[in-house]
Amino acid sequence: MSQINPQILQIIGKHIGSKVSVIYKDSKTVIVHGKLLNLNAEKIQVNDMNLKQGNIVISFFDKMFPKILAIYNVNGLNILNPRNNEHLGAKLRKKDLQMVIISAMKPNLNKNVSVVFKKLNNVNVINGQLSNMGMVDLMVKLAPFYNEEQTLKYDTIMNVFDEQGNDLIEIN
Repeated sequence: MSQINPQILQIIGKHIGSKVSVIYKDSKTVIVHGKLLNLNAEKIQVNDMNLKQGNIVISFFDKMFPKILAIYNVNGLNILNPRNNEHLGAKLRKKDLQMVIISAMKPNLNKNVSVVFKKLNNVNVINGQLSNMGMVDLMVKLAPFYNEEQTLKYDTIMNVFDEQGNDLIEIN
């Protein structure tokens, strides 16, 4: 089983008692908004604010693969990856990153992705097929029937995850 970096664990630990949004991989990519109650090297416990499930425990890893993809605090910062908190629009404005991101996204056209975006200071996630990349926006055909399209501006998109949980717009 893989382990999370102790420094990242320490950063997440500073948010115990605070509201967080946890994006994790189940059968599909799911988001839970709630108060971070507890954590250790293997898992976190979150009190679901929507009261759908009450307290839920989420493992960081599932069979060597990351299960938790991102954790956002109330300021909209990904505390699981604190070095990379730019939205897609800012990354595409940098000429050196532009071709790298486009070449990572292009093979995933018409494939299932999960897009994490901010709308009115709330972090949301949608699952669907990556339909098209325009000049200022991204189009996703929404699951499960793929008959509706949602258009998202690049400036609102924080992460684009493929089916394996890899962030297509994260450049190391």
